[in-house]
Amino acid sequence: ASGNMIQPNDGTDNDVPVLQGSRFEVSEDSIEFVNATVVTPANTTLVKDLSLRVPAGVNLLVTGPNGAGKSSLFRVLGGLWPLTSGVIKKPGGGSDETGLSHDIFYVPQKPYVSVGTLQEQ
Repeated sequence: ASGNMIQPNDGTDNDVPVLQGSRFEVSEDSIEFVNATVVTPANTTLVKDLSLRVPAGVNLLVTGPNGAGKSSLFRVLGGLWPLTSGVIKKPGGGSDETGLSHDIFYVPQKPYVSVGTLQEQ
């Protein structure tokens, strides 16, 4: 895949190595994926070599079939899943070296509430 197109992977290429150069960087006014690869915790490649820039103030609709990597893309952006390869640039300095964002967060499609109190957890 190249350019600004998101190409879902068929899930057969599960051998994407974690690259030493994979990182999150601070951007002043945009969100940008540069050669980013999205891989699930089960090591299934969903999106390979994504390069996409979303300038400030621009709305972007991400569509695709179930399992294409839409939610996974936002999990990586929010720092909930590691960046396997490439670079993600996002606004603000509110991220640590793992990409966990203090300015961007992810709300899952099916939020859940734990049963019991925090002490019982």
